[in-house]
Amino acid sequence: MVMNQEKTKVKTSDAVAVYNTIKALRIGTLPKEDRFSILRAAKALRTVATSFDDFLKDAQERLKPEGFDALADKARAFDTLTDQEKAEVNRRLGDYQKDVDDCVKGELEREVEIEALPAIAEETLSEIAAANTGLDVQTLMLMEDLFSHDATA
Repeated sequence: MVMNQEKTKVKTSDAVAVYNTIKALRIGTLPKEDRFSILRAAKALRTVATSFDDFLKDAQERLKPEGFDALADKARAFDTLTDQEKAEVNRRLGDYQKDVDDCVKGELEREVEIEALPAIAEETLSEIAAANTGLDVQTLMLMEDLFSHDATA
């Protein structure tokens, strides 16, 4: 039994972004230790990411305005609507999305405590970037920040 496990703080938005990225990574070419580190990192971030996802789904469902289903039907037939109807659909869907965004914004900015992520060498992150060409630079930089926190310690 491990006592006194090291913790670190991370913004919910960062945890969600890195977790979603890790889930899609191709890591088969990495050394076994690095693959294990990636999977341990996913475990540490999963709770935050799934908790936020549940909160987001709840907000999306519970903040639906009256008549949302009819509005969604109109949106699906958008090309057949008049300009006035299109404007109304856009306005109402925009208001709904703003309500959802406003509701979850504070949760995304909140710092949460998680198990410290395992250190991953810069070379390994370069290999991950090479094997996963769709990764954006911002997420790679965030991963580097989160995974290198104790690499020099």
